Amino acid sequence: MLRTHTCGELNLDNLGQKVVISGWLTQKREMGPMVFLILSDRYGMTQVFVSDPELAESAKKLTLESVVSVSGTVIDRKENRTDKYSTGAIEVEAEKITLLNP
Repeated sequence: MLRTHTCGELNLDNLGQKVVISGWLTQKREMGPMVFLILSDRYGMTQVFVSDPELAESAKKLTLESVVSVSGTVIDRKENRTDKYSTGAIEVEAEKITLLNP
């Protein structure tokens, strides 16, 4: 699965677009049935939101520093925006996660 964007280039102009990003899993937060992943590459970082129950179970098994590819839709983080990084206004809602370094 070839990426369509780097982890540092997505912004509000990309809302609603289907994208594919790839990078290292640098952070993972489990919040009940949902999982939030931070993917990083040499260009930046992007938060990935996993809400599908089956996909979330798979995401929970990923280890930090895994290399993954995520396909999904760019959505607005709304009240959870952050200025800590350039992609802090958006996140990618995951539809597929592929482990690239099993």
